[in-house]
Amino acid sequence: MLEGYEGNLKEEDFEFIKRSDTSPNSISQFTLFEYDVRTFEIMTSPGTKRLEVIAADELQKDIRNYFLKLAL
Repeated sequence: MLEGYEGNLKEEDFEFIKRSDTSPNSISQFTLFEYDVRTFEIMTSPGTKRLEVIAADELQKDIRNYFLKLAL
């Protein structure tokens, strides 16, 4: 975790993620483009030499607000 952001991941969630008997069904990589009144979620290809856009959507207001609060 980036220093100062440790509170964004619960200890029990971290313990679940690092267990050897669990593995993710998929790994996705997202980037948020935040503008004054709009936010876009861009899904990009993980693990490729050249970053490729897979999907892009404008976030709904409640979801946008959720991510804005994470950054505080």
